[in-house]
Amino acid sequence: MLCVLFVGCSNRKEMSKFKEKFTALTKLIAPHAEGPVLVRVSDRIITSSDFTKWYAAHASGQGPALAIADRRTYLQNYIREKVFLWAAEDSGIQNDRDYVRTLAQWNENQLRSSYANFKYPVSDGEISQYYQAHPSEFLPADEALVSFVKFASLSQAQKAKVLLKKGLSFEFVAKTMKSSCSTVQLVQHKMQVPSVTDFGDPIFEKTAFMLKPGEISGIVKTQNSYEILGRHFNSVKPMPLSIAQSRIRLHLQFKKMSEATDQMIAAQKIEVNDSLLSSLDLSTKSYSQASNQQ
Repeated sequence: MLCVLFVGCSNRKEMSKFKEKFTALTKLIAPHAEGPVLVRVSDRIITSSDFTKWYAAHASGQGPALAIADRRTYLQNYIREKVFLWAAEDSGIQNDRDYVRTLAQWNENQLRSSYANFKYPVSDGEISQYYQAHPSEFLPADEALVSFVKFASLSQAQKAKVLLKKGLSFEFVAKTMKSSCSTVQLVQHKMQVPSVTDFGDPIFEKTAFMLKPGEISGIVKTQNSYEILGRHFNSVKPMPLSIAQSRIRLHLQFKKMSEATDQMIAAQKIEVNDSLLSSLDLSTKSYSQASNQQ
């Protein structure tokens, strides 16, 4: 699930650029069908190439010599993913303005991260050597339990700040202003590591640890939004609902998605070419060679 926000487009020309990025990225995520048909799901198809690429990314550690029953299990998981994806595509959600912005930002973050891993790799040996040579840098220096709300514009954040000063909760303010509220547990170490994405924004973390328990911050301009933070008092009590709700929401959302997918699957006519499934070469080496040839 994506939770990265992106600053809004100011005109149609910018939106057009984002849609071009979206089109290019979807070709990478869901390329045109190649190879013989492995599965027919009503009027749609899944090719052998589709499945072998998915398998290489999700289950290549199992090796190529899988029994037919195991292959069917993996294939059923892939079919479930595809059926839900097709439902999402049919809904037209990919044309939603917020979705396009989020996808564009995700693409840029992935590009930065991939380039960093490619250009400046760090080996396990280097990590181990540094860890052993600097043990004091990895001792927790401080912990902070922080709630925060984020907004796309400064004016929205200013309105939220007024409400919070009146003693209203972060959850209430977020709901009233149709924003999001989250609570995170931060641990500050002596060694500060900059982040390449919005998650773990150094400005956010610096502000959080400057707050005293019970204090609310001013408006903080992070990489992609305006945020207001509130630091909680340290407590050994059970996790309150305000903190647990994000975990519960993800759990229940996954449950709803799974039940909906079951219903979609039941409504489809699914035909699997077992002979082709049995003969597929599911080795990572075979997939890599095929990718290089493309």
